[in-house]
Amino acid sequence: MQIYFLSVVFPALSGWLLFKSGSTVPLLEPPFSILDEGSTARFVVGSASIITGVLTLLSPVSGIPFLGDAFPAAASTLSGLCLVDEYFSARDGKPFIKSRFFEVLSAYKRKTGVYSMIIAFLHFLLPKALFL
Repeated sequence: MQIYFLSVVFPALSGWLLFKSGSTVPLLEPPFSILDEGSTARFVVGSASIITGVLTLLSPVSGIPFLGDAFPAAASTLSGLCLVDEYFSARDGKPFIKSRFFEVLSAYKRKTGVYSMIIAFLHFLLPKALFL
């Protein structure tokens, strides 16, 4: 039950943070501005999202031992990797993950955020679906 909760919350939160990345509108008002770009809180959310994605993949669903919830796990892991890469890129000026796949993923991080939020919402609505 806890993994299900985390597999809904972290893809939605990290997707929202990715969607708001690069926006000219401030992310949040001052009490919650700790989630602005380049902040350590985004790194923590990204790291927790990666861990949740791996744990979601390893949690058994309907007797299938390894498959877990494939799409929420992928959404959580990829959006978490984008947030971690964004944190280190803002800090060092160099990408954390040097691969063509993550260059494309970082270029489309707003779309990645939207897809991650959609998957989290569908996973909330359909908790017993095998791949969702």
